Amino acid sequence: MTERIVVISDSHGNPDKIEAVLTKEDRCKTIVFCGDGLRDLAFIDLPKDAVLLKVDGNNDFYETVGCEQEILQEVHGRILFIAHGHRHGVKSSTNYIAETARARGANIILFGHTHIPCFIEGDPILFNPGALMDNRYGIIEISDTGDWKFYHKRL
Repeated sequence: MTERIVVISDSHGNPDKIEAVLTKEDRCKTIVFCGDGLRDLAFIDLPKDAVLLKVDGNNDFYETVGCEQEILQEVHGRILFIAHGHRHGVKSSTNYIAETARARGANIILFGHTHIPCFIEGDPILFNPGALMDNRYGIIEISDTGDWKFYHKRL
């Protein structure tokens, strides 16, 4: 059975949009939140069996206690590097975040901050779901054969 991961970022005060994504994508058991809207997570009911990977963003101030700036996570033989991106200058270039992730052994980078959906095939793969405040989010599908597919979606 195909595994699905939902990737969201930049909800900026819209917990209802997080709820809408989780309702629409109810088969997703892993949720990646790439920052800017951590407070929104306090207002939603996560599925009981869901895994939440979250990092802080440049607009997450008081919510960052106990929250990572970056996460390295192994998923089905690949290493995910999760960051908001503001500390890596992603509005100017993705070179620094790619170098950082590559140096840490990551195959895939999940990030936000720019509010612009992005998918760059390479080593590592870069994926930005876009801003949830603009009704954008991402889905990653991992097949039984180990193929990874990345999708930009809209509410």
